[in-house]
Amino acid sequence: MLPNLAKQYSFTQEEIIMLKNRFDRLCDRGMMTKQQFRDSLGILGLEQFLAERIFNQIDGNKDGVIMFEDFVKYLSMLLNGSTIDKALWSFGMLSNNKSILELEDMEKMIFEICYLWNSITGSKSMPKKELVSEIFRIFDNDDDGIVQFEEFRVVYQEGVELIGWYEFLNNEDMSTNKIKEEWENVTKNKSRKKRMTLINRQLDEQTPQDLLNSQLKILQSEIQGCSELIKQEKEKEQQQKQINFLASFYFDDKSQKTHGPIFNDGQVQKLYGDDDPDQNDEPYFKQYNLTSTINNDRFQNNIMNRLRNLLKLTEDIKKLNNQQIVPKIPEQSVIKQFKKSSRSPSPISVNQTMDDIQQQQQENVRKNLSIYFGHENWNLVLNMMIGIRKAIKSLHPLTDDILITAAHFEVKNQFEIIPKRTQKSCSFYEYSPLIFERIRKMYGISNDDFLRSIGPEQLLGDLIFGNLASLTEKVSSGKSGSFFYYSFDDKYMLKTIQKDEFVFFKSLIKNYYQHLLDNYHSMIIKIFGLYQIKVNKSKTKYQKIYFVVMLNIFYTNEDINFRYDLKGSLYQRTSRVKGQASLDQNIPLKDLDWLEDKQQIQFDQKTLELFKTQLIKDVNFFKQNKIIDYSFLIGIVDNYRMNNDNVQTQCRFYERWNGGCITRDQKRLYYFGIIDIFTEYNNKKQLEHKVKSTFVSKDVSCIPPESYADRFIKFILHSLK
Repeated sequence: MLPNLAKQYSFTQEEIIMLKNRFDRLCDRGMMTKQQFRDSLGILGLEQFLAERIFNQIDGNKDGVIMFEDFVKYLSMLLNGSTIDKALWSFGMLSNNKSILELEDMEKMIFEICYLWNSITGSKSMPKKELVSEIFRIFDNDDDGIVQFEEFRVVYQEGVELIGWYEFLNNEDMSTNKIKEEWENVTKNKSRKKRMTLINRQLDEQTPQDLLNSQLKILQSEIQGCSELIKQEKEKEQQQKQINFLASFYFDDKSQKTHGPIFNDGQVQKLYGDDDPDQNDEPYFKQYNLTSTINNDRFQNNIMNRLRNLLKLTEDIKKLNNQQIVPKIPEQSVIKQFKKSSRSPSPISVNQTMDDIQQQQQENVRKNLSIYFGHENWNLVLNMMIGIRKAIKSLHPLTDDILITAAHFEVKNQFEIIPKRTQKSCSFYEYSPLIFERIRKMYGISNDDFLRSIGPEQLLGDLIFGNLASLTEKVSSGKSGSFFYYSFDDKYMLKTIQKDEFVFFKSLIKNYYQHLLDNYHSMIIKIFGLYQIKVNKSKTKYQKIYFVVMLNIFYTNEDINFRYDLKGSLYQRTSRVKGQASLDQNIPLKDLDWLEDKQQIQFDQKTLELFKTQLIKDVNFFKQNKIIDYSFLIGIVDNYRMNNDNVQTQCRFYERWNGGCITRDQKRLYYFGIIDIFTEYNNKKQLEHKVKSTFVSKDVSCIPPESYADRFIKFILHSLK
């Protein structure tokens, strides 16, 4: 079974086994119930509304349980699915599995999200109705009050975030005019008539196989919608029969009634003022019959509309099925679309077969597996995001005038993410909050900007729109085995650190802050927060997790062709494995690889002097604070095309060209910084140095701070041309 699922849903054998183990940890006997699914969502499962919607979407057979194949199919759609697949998912989420989307569906979905959000955060956010109406109107191309899937998809494919989730869930200004302007900017003021032309053009660009698959999925959704309508109508009919039976005892002719001994058939004289203008003289039974008639007409209209859609879809599918389905040769546009979706993919040859490209896509996707429900770190990441939000929101809005004192470096704040009354409570701690806020402001990052990238708002939106980009995970290839989590926009990394690293950096914050203040061009990694999470496993057991938030050095829209992690040490400093044809480009090469590739750093004279001066200052900081094991991380963009629009002058020297530093011949672009600054040369490291330098090699990485600094500077300066 597992090999077939792996092949069918584009997973490797190892991945399908890993997914099966994760799935089995969440449920019993290979079936996941609604309650187990809610539990797997962590804090997002506190309210049932959103959890049930997602559950019903994943439950392919609609039998009330999620089987392993349902789980795999869902993940395959999120990781490997086409735009059509994800649009269908999003359409089903918003419409609650109906074949059409109406305004009340969108209002209900957004209400459910806001209700969950308020439960999690304690806020009171609720968007204005006119705002939701304007978003709906953009999807409703023909202004008929109903959004068909084809209309929905054209907006979805534009990739526009019409619902700005951060503003939406924080009650910030999101005027209808702003939404209109954003949509008009993206569509370049296309007329509504042209938008339908765009839909048709996009349909024409698809292969017959793509169209056939799309139409079959819509047909399946339409049939399910019909079945649900008929089922609901049968339930209403049964309720009607019960009410008719009961009502016959009360609303028949009086001559046919048998009255009890206390029944008084006499009329009571009406008094002045007894008339109620709002009272309806019609008995409830007759009112119900009238309402039932109206509902019955509405049911018949809905069924007729759905049947017409079914007939049209059937005819379309017949036509498509009669066409010859030929695999489409990958064009440059396909390649560009794939390159856009990956952090830094390998180049693709136009002459490659479709199987080769699909295999390469699969391999690249695996390098940054996303965090999803069922993942062992799902709850951890959610708690990280919610904890950071609580911490940032607690900061006083007017802190610019506060004079920094020694006491600010010792501040520790605590927040409860999951209340202590629950068995699995979760506490969140932040350290030196005002100091890190000042560091963020040094680099032009406001609290709102920080939360837009790190906060949980985007994750909620991505769950609806079938996107797993909110946080992607990478496991460190270093000895510490740390985890890196990238924010959805790639600006930041959340990195878990060891307890001794946490304790050391906490003691270093004051010196670190002062060094950044004194050195505008410092190349040391920018750390924007130090945090701890304490999760109570039981009454007596708990787990502490330490992590930092730092700037992603490789935050760019450029494709980085080469990455190197340089320490100046040559002992076993290579990432290449003999016999291995290729290496994942997201894994940095090392010092021996740098020398083997004959790489050199080329700067113009002014940049060269700035680089040398700042390198020595940063390394002196490491020596003074007894830091070792740091490295120079550099990413190289080959064949860079110079664009004067991307040049900035009022910034650090290594960020002036599209966020990077250009070479002397303007053919290459560099992104670099000094990372891994959490290792102190303490007694343990001194012992390690003595043992390794005696029995292994004099050129091991672990050496005293002064020797480490000299070797590091010598290697980097030797690489300059």
